[in-house]
Amino acid sequence: MDACITPVTQPLSSAQTEVWLAQQLHPDSPVYNIAQYTVIDGVIDASVFEAALRQVIDEADTLRLQFVDSHDGLRQRIGAPAWSMPVLDLTSEADPQAAAQAWMRTDYEQSVDLLQGSLFQYALLKVAPEQWFWYQRYHHIMTDGYGQYLIAQRVAHVYSALCAGTAPAACDFGSIRQLLESDAQYQTSAQREKDEAYWLKHCAHRPEPATLASRAAPAFQQRLRQTTDLAIQWVDDYVLDAGR
Repeated sequence: MDACITPVTQPLSSAQTEVWLAQQLHPDSPVYNIAQYTVIDGVIDASVFEAALRQVIDEADTLRLQFVDSHDGLRQRIGAPAWSMPVLDLTSEADPQAAAQAWMRTDYEQSVDLLQGSLFQYALLKVAPEQWFWYQRYHHIMTDGYGQYLIAQRVAHVYSALCAGTAPAACDFGSIRQLLESDAQYQTSAQREKDEAYWLKHCAHRPEPATLASRAAPAFQQRLRQTTDLAIQWVDDYVLDAGR
């Protein structure tokens, strides 16, 4: 009889723990979803693009994280999540770009079950004969905005190599184990104590925020977006804020 092998689990980092607890307060809120789309001009081979994406997911520990509620508390492990990448041809729509934006917005506003649901979503949306939107969406417990950029950059490199019939350069992503070790070392370090003392002193005399509410505000179900224009000046190749 084959022995049952229990997958190795690891604790959460301090940042992941904070995101997890915040999500549990409002489990139906999509506020911790992060997403972006890349406009790709030219012809895309969707099957090769998906092959490149699968290679990158295999390379990136964080994209294969799964969370487990065990007798030791919440843990995480590197698994093999099932996923697919929809390829949508929207060129027959009256306004293909608006249709793509609507599809992405609908996905972006879906809440995520961190124990059962998929923690990421990808899609290729064709909006013109030679223009595509590549959509990425993640839960913030697994990556951040800079991580999205690194994933997009790596997918582009691997896709280009596959199209050219060459081997892509070696991947230089770090491992989740290295991140957790670094976080654990910091939590017990003198530097953390120094940082905590600094911020406690810095914020010691901050006034309590004024409020008329008798209870905490609920989590946003939708994002609040504000846009403003800033006057800038160009000086010797540097961009300077005119108000500074």
